[in-house]
Amino acid sequence: MNEVSKKWLLARMYEPDLVIADCRCEPDEPGAGRRAYEMSHIPGAVYLDLSAYDDTMLRRDQPDAAQVAELERLFSRAGIGEESRVVAYDDQQGAWASWLQALLRALGHETAYRMDEDYSVWAGAGYPVTAAQNVVVPAAFIARLQS
Repeated sequence: MNEVSKKWLLARMYEPDLVIADCRCEPDEPGAGRRAYEMSHIPGAVYLDLSAYDDTMLRRDQPDAAQVAELERLFSRAGIGEESRVVAYDDQQGAWASWLQALLRALGHETAYRMDEDYSVWAGAGYPVTAAQNVVVPAAFIARLQS
């Protein structure tokens, strides 16, 4: 299963091992994704701006150790740990959510999924949204590079 439905996410959104990742961003407009997140997001979601990361890490035989360490810190601060299930969403037809899923899986985290519809579909269907910022408990994300 690579995708989850909005109904699946709604039914599980408060489970303690679930990390919901808002990946909305506009590479040509720095800060736009964070502003969108601050205005409205799925309750409990953390914001991850992935626009600074390209796919060179996934294409190399030997990934850059500094970039891997930076991603470990980013994911740890977002509360993603060994036992976390991660569901990512965006508003770009799954492009950034899929990128997060690929990054996590390349780093050995297999329980990474993306929501099968965009955030605007979630909000437009009347599913819960909030502007409240939740407190994120950091976790220990340890990369285990996959070939």
